[in-house]
Amino acid sequence: MEVLYTTPTHKKVLVSTRTPVMVHRKKQVQLGMYVAPETAATLKELSAKTRIPQSALFREALEDLFAKYAETLREDKGAKPRK
Repeated sequence: MEVLYTTPTHKKVLVSTRTPVMVHRKKQVQLGMYVAPETAATLKELSAKTRIPQSALFREALEDLFAKYAETLREDKGAKPRK
């Protein structure tokens, strides 16, 4: 069975549900964080039902968040980074 998968960069890709989804990796940085057990369980369930890796779902969520705050990010481009 094949499904249409949207990558984190909103590119549409047809993938087989029998093989893992592989996204071309550029230079990436590993992030670690703590989430509520319920959040982790929901992410795991969504990943299992959609057959999209948790990491891809997380990257997509971050892109949506950045789009939501795009205006704020543009305003702060000239500001000095916090230490």
